[in-house]
Amino acid sequence: MPHTMKRRILLILSAAVSALVVVLLFMLIGQQNKFANMIRGIQEGFELKGTYVPYSGSGPISRDPSVSIYFDDSAEDATITWGSRTRETFYVTGTATATEDPHIYMLTKATVERYGIVHLNYMNAGEGMLYFSKDGEHFERYALMDEHIAQDMTDPKEFQRTPEATS
Repeated sequence: MPHTMKRRILLILSAAVSALVVVLLFMLIGQQNKFANMIRGIQEGFELKGTYVPYSGSGPISRDPSVSIYFDDSAEDATITWGSRTRETFYVTGTATATEDPHIYMLTKATVERYGIVHLNYMNAGEGMLYFSKDGEHFERYALMDEHIAQDMTDPKEFQRTPEATS
């Protein structure tokens, strides 16, 4: 094998190894950022927003918007609004108020009646899990919907046109 051929092979190998090192470095930095965001969320609370659907251990129970709860925050006044369609009600809206625990929110209806409690377990990098209870004792698990699935559904803001259930 000529000397120039060996040199080319070594040059190609060194370039490939260098590229692999750069890719691995970016992956490591990305994981560190994800980990740092998770730690910050655990300490200070996670951002409550997105559409959640009932979840079992094996995955979402339903991707049907008729059984979901969504949260949206207003940048203007930091108010968190929510809307829910459940099996028992047509549609309910209201606001979520933070408690002393940065992971627990009290939900009140638009009529200012207490509706329930949400415990936001985690929310990071497009994944999230929360627990919802109407009575404070029995909690249902909800998972954050994948953005692509949520976009395929009817826009949750459209739900606001339906009348609130009387419970």
